[in-house]
Amino acid sequence: MKMTELPDLPTKLERLEINPVEDGYVVFDPQTDIINYLNPTSAVVFELCDGEHSHSDIIQAVSDLYESAFVDDLVANALDQLKNSGLIA
Repeated sequence: MKMTELPDLPTKLERLEINPVEDGYVVFDPQTDIINYLNPTSAVVFELCDGEHSHSDIIQAVSDLYESAFVDDLVANALDQLKNSGLIA
């Protein structure tokens, strides 16, 4: 799978309204009037998109939380979906 081109240090967009829910986040973008639901893994990745963590930093942090052979793919998919949803730059 080809990942969408991302900046070296992904960053959440400031305009977003982020609401924690029991099993992830609900994120509203008032500019587009779109609501996105983030599952727990995507929520962790999203939190690490603070402009200070690189892709490899995010992979390492998620690896520390989850014991899975597929962490690289999970993070790549989450970053790709976050970018395509317009939630990170």
